[in-house]
Amino acid sequence: HPDAGPIRIGLTCPFTGGSAPMGESLRNAVRLAVEEINWKGGVLGRPLELVERDDEANADKGRAHAQELIDKVKVAATIGSCNTGVVLKTIDLYQKAKVPLLVPVATGVAITTTYAKEPEHYIFRTSANDEIQAQLVAKEAVERRKLKKVAVLHDTTPYGQQGMEFLVQALATLNVKPVAVEGFPLGVQDLAPALERARKAGAEALLTYTVGPELAVIARGRARLGWKTPMIGSWPLSWTNFLNAAQGSAEGARMPQTFIEEPTTSRRTEFITTYLTQYKLKRMSSAVSAAQGYDAV
Repeated sequence: HPDAGPIRIGLTCPFTGGSAPMGESLRNAVRLAVEEINWKGGVLGRPLELVERDDEANADKGRAHAQELIDKVKVAATIGSCNTGVVLKTIDLYQKAKVPLLVPVATGVAITTTYAKEPEHYIFRTSANDEIQAQLVAKEAVERRKLKKVAVLHDTTPYGQQGMEFLVQALATLNVKPVAVEGFPLGVQDLAPALERARKAGAEALLTYTVGPELAVIARGRARLGWKTPMIGSWPLSWTNFLNAAQGSAEGARMPQTFIEEPTTSRRTEFITTYLTQYKLKRMSSAVSAAQGYDAV
């Protein structure tokens, strides 16, 4: 009924901190999609209204925001969040309240499998999960590049930990055991000892599962060692906070992506042009987050 007022949609992600490229890109694209829908008359004659919350990639903040969006704001659905650990801390609230949660960025497998057996489940995603990504990374190293000695570098968040486990599993199916597996906390500034161990073990490629700033630490450390080994990893290798911080040492990194910022089709060209013009940018800070966020709306 048009008199019922706007349809409220929650949007949660980190708009500040190390994961901000995801949150910023997501928010920009979500706002774009909402604007387009409202311009065409909204949904069932009602405009969409975004209610945005910065979870700072903090699971407890994410849970508090979810509770508020469900109980006080009374959202029809929520789009978010960007980090696996944050999403896993909120899915029980959305499932219990029967409010759909659309996950456009976080890639943890457990996000959509947790309630998959329930007669009704309310958790959905538009991102390529970690199992799919890990298999592609392993195939790129072993099948396409014919490398048998690889090192796995990962952070110790739920994202990095799970990614590492899937990578090790994917490599095992290709009869490869990593010569080194190195975990590190977010915020690490120097990974020289870990890289040195990987090099001594004979690693021919570095397979990564972490986010932008830490990826830059790996790339710069590798460059300082004068080590030319390729970096192949999950999609944060495409973030601007990796590319800008690593600069020349980012060259050659390869990652699976669901969307590449190249105007190869008319629909894609329209989306990229509108996005960059509207936000006065030269490139998207996380093109995948933007595209999947837009599609989620």
